Amino acid sequence: MVTKDLTKLQYLEDGMTNFDHSIPNGLEEQLKQGDCWCNHTAWDFRGNVWYENGMFHEAVYCYHSFQAEYQSDTLEELMVVVNDEHGAD
Repeated sequence: MVTKDLTKLQYLEDGMTNFDHSIPNGLEEQLKQGDCWCNHTAWDFRGNVWYENGMFHEAVYCYHSFQAEYQSDTLEELMVVVNDEHGAD
């Protein structure tokens, strides 16, 4: 599966993290501009997160290997879905 090419989008350093299960204030609004992306960092995976076609998307990787892509209406819902599947640590 080919995921979204993020190379032309701005990278936001302040992304989602499983360290304290946080989503920075204002991140949803920034991503909704459609010209940027961020990481979702976790112990067992890393996700690339962006907004497209009215949904938040996350491509999940383990050891640089693509695992799956998820989408949801909100970042909070997306984090729950991804963590349920790949681990919340």
